[in-house]
Amino acid sequence: MIPLYSRNAVYRLDRQAMTLDAQPSEQLMARAAGAAWNALTGRWPEARDLLVLAGPGNNGGDAFALAAMALRSRLGVRLLTLGDPERQSAAAAAFRQSFERSGGVVEPWDGQTLPAADVIVDGLLGIGLDKPLSAQWLALIDRVNEHPAPVLSIDIPSGLDAETGRPLPRAIRAAMTVTYIARKTGQYLADGPDYCGRLLFDDLGLSRAACATESPALECIEAADLAWPPPRRRNTHKYEQGSLLVIGGDREMTGAAILAGLAALRAGAGLARLCVHPDGIGSQLAAAPELMCCGWDELEQHLPRASHLIVGPGLGRSEAATALLQHLQTVDKPMLIDADALQPDFIDRLRGRQYVLTPHAGEAARLLRQESGEIRQDRLAALRQLSGRPGTTVLLKGQDSLIACADETPRLCAEGHPGMATAGMGDVLSGMIAALWAQGLDPLEAASTAAFWQARAARQLRWRNGLTAGDVIDALDAAAAGLQP
Repeated sequence: MIPLYSRNAVYRLDRQAMTLDAQPSEQLMARAAGAAWNALTGRWPEARDLLVLAGPGNNGGDAFALAAMALRSRLGVRLLTLGDPERQSAAAAAFRQSFERSGGVVEPWDGQTLPAADVIVDGLLGIGLDKPLSAQWLALIDRVNEHPAPVLSIDIPSGLDAETGRPLPRAIRAAMTVTYIARKTGQYLADGPDYCGRLLFDDLGLSRAACATESPALECIEAADLAWPPPRRRNTHKYEQGSLLVIGGDREMTGAAILAGLAALRAGAGLARLCVHPDGIGSQLAAAPELMCCGWDELEQHLPRASHLIVGPGLGRSEAATALLQHLQTVDKPMLIDADALQPDFIDRLRGRQYVLTPHAGEAARLLRQESGEIRQDRLAALRQLSGRPGTTVLLKGQDSLIACADETPRLCAEGHPGMATAGMGDVLSGMIAALWAQGLDPLEAASTAAFWQARAARQLRWRNGLTAGDVIDALDAAAAGLQP
């Protein structure tokens, strides 16, 4: 897995590079500038005129060092600054002086337009930004985003929160970002990927010993990290692969339960039975003959044979649905809880031992009694709150799905595909997680593998205007063939 670090952890790792690894600040700055220069010349080899923007911090020092390299390579360089130069570190000031000795001219930005350039180098603001920018900074960011030249950002696009991935309130949209020492959580969360563009990483020679002094805030899942159920014995039985009971499907909402059941079967479950509103048993289920079905009034009859429950897809909020949830509070079976079942009163009264919760931001807000905007501002903080209950695994859905359980480093599935922003995808994910869980994976591994698998299936589909949840179910088998060892 790829480790991702908080802002403060990166600061501490930077200090370890200077103390434990004995790399002085100027050496680190020179290496950072060299990595950015290699990225720039590799991506835009035809560039002849650069516009370099330098701020008052160490990002500005990296920018001065890169600008000096450009001058020595006989490129045209305009260098504009914003911010108080008195705040510069000794290392940054040294590289500014080196740039000037090479014939460079440092110009304060006049607050107007920006000159023409083939590439803009963004060395304005670093990872320390954690509050909204002033009007002057926002004006410069707006001018950069309006400029036709592509942008290379040093360490992080200026204006982006390195912790949450949110602009404060606007950020530079880079074509490429070169980041150093450690990858930051905000480069992978929320809007971070859209602002960073292509993300390159250079550890600047940080040793393993230095890196081991800090724990990551997140681990980004890669294909090699996925866990899969063991191969089936030839002499096996469907009940040995998991018997799922999907409880949901109120009137006119049976489709959600059908999608969860079909996805569970495609992900390897031996049997999936739907427990839906009696009015939903009929024509809607004729299109899914693989699924067995019963009415809500038959729940007690079918609970004993179910190995795992999926509660919530299309359940609704009727009195009958509420009565079902009240009954399920006392049931001690592995239970995946989604959609309309994600109610605080239900979750707080559960008496079982193992649960998986799969909320989106709105449902997480309901569980935490917050506004959905608060959840979106810091999804990692919300995940930590939701996953604190023993025996509970949480998958906080989104373009960057977050997965956690108590006492484990949270995980990130960064494979999200924009075509997945459509109805029914959450129901498919619920079925997949429950199926993998029922086949022997622990809940954290089941949720991690299902999220990555579903996203990879969506990515492999030809997408122009939109995908359907059914499209993704049909693509799961081909996607698994490319992921399984």
